[in-house]
Amino acid sequence: DLVSRLDEQEKQDVLAAYHARLMQEDVNARQEDAIAWADWENSLISIASPEPSSRSNPARADAISRIETHYFVNRGFFEGENPLLENMDRIRHIPGYIAQGRYDVITPPAAAWAIARAWKENARLEFVFDAGHSAGEPGTVDALVRATDDIARRFG
Repeated sequence: DLVSRLDEQEKQDVLAAYHARLMQEDVNARQEDAIAWADWENSLISIASPEPSSRSNPARADAISRIETHYFVNRGFFEGENPLLENMDRIRHIPGYIAQGRYDVITPPAAAWAIARAWKENARLEFVFDAGHSAGEPGTVDALVRATDDIARRFG
């Protein structure tokens, strides 16, 4: 379990604790934490059964967990509370496509709906009813192919 690996003080800020642990230079020292992080993410990303344990590919677990925690502690390197919505006037003229998994617990459908409403007529939002967050789920793959086919027709 992700949180059970932490001491009481670290539990106060799970993200900061994992970021600190995963930024250690010693790969062996951080391996179990990387696997715990990657397994936790795998349990959330798809509506299908979770992927097998990240133990089978510890180098991938290490890379993903380090990149993600660094990205998250830096708030995606964005400024503001809701940077996409706050700056929508700068991109509203650009056509955009959103393929949103109905069961996405990482970026909930309400966020996609709010972005599409703010983007107005240039947004194409497709809810994928048999998907979570993963772009690799079959319904999401189909939606992304439809979007890229439409881009090719419109702009190719």
